[in-house]
Amino acid sequence: MSKGFVLFILCVALSANVGSTAAQKHTAEPSMPTGSELLNDCRQAMRLIDGDTTLTDKEWVDGSHCTGYINGVIDGYAVTEAAEKARIHFSSSLICFPKTGFMPTPQVVRVVVKYLRDNPTHLGEPGASLVLLAMQEAFPCK
Repeated sequence: MSKGFVLFILCVALSANVGSTAAQKHTAEPSMPTGSELLNDCRQAMRLIDGDTTLTDKEWVDGSHCTGYINGVIDGYAVTEAAEKARIHFSSSLICFPKTGFMPTPQVVRVVVKYLRDNPTHLGEPGASLVLLAMQEAFPCK
């Protein structure tokens, strides 16, 4: 694993712990979802993407959590990678996103859901790691 990837995962874990202190007083749920929890939310996102208009308010919020979480992880990775490249001038990447620099949210959610469904033995792992692994598998560097 590259230092940038490890640094990113540490940053995600630390920010989740720092940001969840107040929330933990009200709930016992961790703020960083497992792959299983993310997949449950993403099922609702897939319904939204596919045009289902029968979602309850909770299902809509869960689907929105999925899309926001995935986009946040990807954005965090991209910023961390750019900072590491500038700081230590490395040129290798773990994920090579399309040159357009923009991927529609439905495409990204579908990539992550496919990865989660194809790797059920990893669903207990942190969702952020699985999002990055999904992206790495879908957009490998050559």
